[in-house]
Amino acid sequence: MSHTKIHHAFTKPVLPSWGVIDVVVEQLAKKAHPRLVPEVEVNRFKALWDAAHDEEGAPDAEPEDENFRGVLVEDSRPKAEVKPQAGGPVGDHAISAPPPVTQASGSEVERWVRVAAQAGNTEAMRHLGRCLEEQGSDQEAEHWYRTAAHAGDVLAMTDLGNLLVRNGDPIEGAEWHDRSR
Repeated sequence: MSHTKIHHAFTKPVLPSWGVIDVVVEQLAKKAHPRLVPEVEVNRFKALWDAAHDEEGAPDAEPEDENFRGVLVEDSRPKAEVKPQAGGPVGDHAISAPPPVTQASGSEVERWVRVAAQAGNTEAMRHLGRCLEEQGSDQEAEHWYRTAAHAGDVLAMTDLGNLLVRNGDPIEGAEWHDRSR
């Protein structure tokens, strides 16, 4: 799956093409715990995307790439045969669509960064740590920095070192600074 295409879907101030959203929602639904029914989530997001497309008039919407979905789905298929599991309850665990980037509030951005961090994205872990540190939640920020640092994120190692030094642990802070080098 193209990281650049996915990155642009979440960072560009334009409505991503439906093909990108379709693939992202399908893959996230398959990885959600409890497992969600991909078709249900894709249909729900399609309605949201259509409403956003109509609302914006989509003058800046990314053009649809006819081959994009086929390439992404083919690249994301498991190499071994895997039997699909039954979908779990949707209820409180349903993923909701983020607002367009240009209208996202700080709390919405933080919510989506947290989703990505909980899914194992080390860059999101680091960004969540920074957000939490700015809010004064140093203990939770330290948790996310440590998690990303242990996964090899060099910038998170530096951020963790800085946080530890600031909070009175210069020895461990220096150790993390050394590791980041």
